Amino acid sequence: MLSIGKVLKPRGLKGEIKILSLITETDSLRNLETVYINKQQYSVKSAKPQPGTRICFLWLDGIDHIDKAENLRDCLIEISTDDAIMEEE
Repeated sequence: MLSIGKVLKPRGLKGEIKILSLITETDSLRNLETVYINKQQYSVKSAKPQPGTRICFLWLDGIDHIDKAENLRDCLIEISTDDAIMEEE
């Protein structure tokens, strides 16, 4: 697994999360399909990197309420190394 970000806090009431990217190419986050948080797999519904910053907003399948998003605060976001290799190609 490769850490790509850290959950900062929920954004809004419907479960969107604000993350701090640990990678420099934040635009590549738009292509995320699957991430892992606390070893649990989540499908990425949308990823919105913020231009000129290391901030990105993620919508994850199964995180549909602020309380669920709050439980992810300060957790690392990871991707499989296979996904990381595919991104580089």
